[in-house]
Amino acid sequence: MFCSTLVYSLIVVGIFFNIEAYNNDKESPLVWLIRRRLARSTCLNSSHCRSKWGYCGLGTAYCGDGCQAGPCTKNGGSKGSPGITAAQLKAIMPRCKHPEYLKNINAAMKEGSINTCARKAAFLAQIAHESGELVYMEELASGQAYEGRKDLGNTEKGDGRRFKGRGPIQLTGRANYRAAGKALGLDLVNHPEKVKTPEVGFRTSVWFWTARKLNTLADKNTLASFRMITKRINGGTMGQADREKYWGRAKKTLGC
Repeated sequence: MFCSTLVYSLIVVGIFFNIEAYNNDKESPLVWLIRRRLARSTCLNSSHCRSKWGYCGLGTAYCGDGCQAGPCTKNGGSKGSPGITAAQLKAIMPRCKHPEYLKNINAAMKEGSINTCARKAAFLAQIAHESGELVYMEELASGQAYEGRKDLGNTEKGDGRRFKGRGPIQLTGRANYRAAGKALGLDLVNHPEKVKTPEVGFRTSVWFWTARKLNTLADKNTLASFRMITKRINGGTMGQADREKYWGRAKKTLGC
């Protein structure tokens, strides 16, 4: 009886001291106070948002209007969270021997608004497959198979080899090199080798990602949408199982 009285007294006192902040939006003062106290705490998963009602999750219902903590935004999008850690990179791509790439990965993802758990998981899964876990920043094949491919913009002799796959997402073709260079303010037509460097390669990979509006698909966070991402990157289903293996690993590691 004493404990119940004490708890009730504390609640009444709490309401009294917060009465000026009470917004009277058709909920009782007690419910409002409890919600307000809960909302002050961040979610256990730092990539999640705490909604106006105190619940944690992702999406408009949590990160939109009234969001109290986490990567909130006013319009229901995602303001985003910091990039990944060295430990997370290692967990997703254990074969990667270049921890120094982390700064380039995070800078590029920030540039492309790849800033939610779902977006990061999808992006990292795709580049993990394309680059063999960041082991290969240049396609092993000669590129001769791309010679004369007008759909890739390879209209001049030698374009197949010159503009073969490079960077984490294996940017391919004169048209993509030219467009990426124009967007980033780099001359990648005359200096295509720059794409295999971490300083440029991750930026061109993010350019490719955003140019094809892959964040929108990643936001859905479904197997069907992830397979659509694969199709937009690869043109088909090549490596689908491997990509989905990395996607599952990335989501588990990042907490989504």
